[in-house]
Amino acid sequence: MLRIVSRSAVVLSAITLVLIGGTSAAGATTHEPAATQAASAQRVHAAGAFTAAIDFSSLETRDVSTSTCLFQVEGTLTFTGTLDGVASGTTTALIDAPCLEALSSPPGTFRDVFRFDGDFTGTVDGVPATGDLRYAGITRPGGAIDATIILRAEQARAQLRTVDAQVGVGGTYRGVAVTKG
Repeated sequence: MLRIVSRSAVVLSAITLVLIGGTSAAGATTHEPAATQAASAQRVHAAGAFTAAIDFSSLETRDVSTSTCLFQVEGTLTFTGTLDGVASGTTTALIDAPCLEALSSPPGTFRDVFRFDGDFTGTVDGVPATGDLRYAGITRPGGAIDATIILRAEQARAQLRTVDAQVGVGGTYRGVAVTKG
């Protein structure tokens, strides 16, 4: 009896694979648009620079512990190179210092973990793109930044690393972009 049940399960599994797998000619044409889309996607090496502009009048701070301050500020990142455009949004940072010390010191004096969430409008390798941009990472004492920039737009995507960046200034980036052209 156990052998009959096992064989029945194998036969049913094989039938299910044939039906779901789409081995018919109709099943093959169902996936053609996806293949066409993949063929039109272009992967490129991305490199360039960006500048940061901070609207200090929008700065909000709050001590979250005796040694950590939460900063929230509006700003703009302007990109040149493979990404060419502007992202406006909000930066949230947890700074390793009480707010009183963080506010009375130059940006980048203390270590922080930050995230910028903004809306990008511009081009990626010449392809018009509008979408969400996230810039997140760590600022080390002295202001050097180690971060990732991710763009998600319908027409393009990019995953970039900062190469040489300074808090409140900007820097350079390198990575990969995929455009749909």
